Amino acid sequence: MENPAIMTITDSHHNKLDELFHYYRKMLFDVELSDCMITLGTDHEESNFFKPKAWLDKSDKLSLISNIILNPVIIGRKSINWHIAIVLGMVHLKQYLYGNPGRRGYHNLEYAKMTEKVGIIMSDIGMSVGKKTGEKLLSYIPANSPFEKAYRNHPDKYIRYVSFYLGEAKSSSNKSQKKYTCPCGINMWGKRRIRVTCDECNKKFVEEKDEHDIQMIRNEKRNFGSKNQNHKEGKTMIV
Repeated sequence: MENPAIMTITDSHHNKLDELFHYYRKMLFDVELSDCMITLGTDHEESNFFKPKAWLDKSDKLSLISNIILNPVIIGRKSINWHIAIVLGMVHLKQYLYGNPGRRGYHNLEYAKMTEKVGIIMSDIGMSVGKKTGEKLLSYIPANSPFEKAYRNHPDKYIRYVSFYLGEAKSSSNKSQKKYTCPCGINMWGKRRIRVTCDECNKKFVEEKDEHDIQMIRNEKRNFGSKNQNHKEGKTMIV
């Protein structure tokens, strides 16, 4: 018989997601959010999605529980990506409880204002100047925003178990958030290859390079060298 005091792998995994839900609820939301089920699912391409009234409490059949569903792919990326996914799901929960959600899959202006209030800017191009409504939006995290501060100050941002196949295969996707740092030390996160200037020092933020970027640079240099060699030898490369 198993010792009930020993935490299982499933306990460890889901307790972490639940702990983050309660942490961000306390740090970012000014209204009461009901408890929410956080689960993993692979039947949608989105990083996460929200289902109101998805679960029924059998001990109280009048109690219906909403559901934030994360794609396991995102758990294999940098921790800030799935932290953002959880908080965006919580914004959907807030809008469901207190606002007027758009049609299924559509993010309306009210949702955009709610995400901005917690420090996450949503737009079609992943920057503050983009279109803020639509079905598929990208996130942009301003430096020192409420979410950025809460994420930075969390003592344990990481999760132990990630999807090996999905996480390893797609963890370097271009949809992943990138870290940018300006010369005065302020950090922000956004999509790859954006150009942003710091309001404090008026210098450009520099994108942090990861293994994916380094490999791309190596491949570009290798291809450039091959093209030069082919040109010298009078060859034509067919790509």
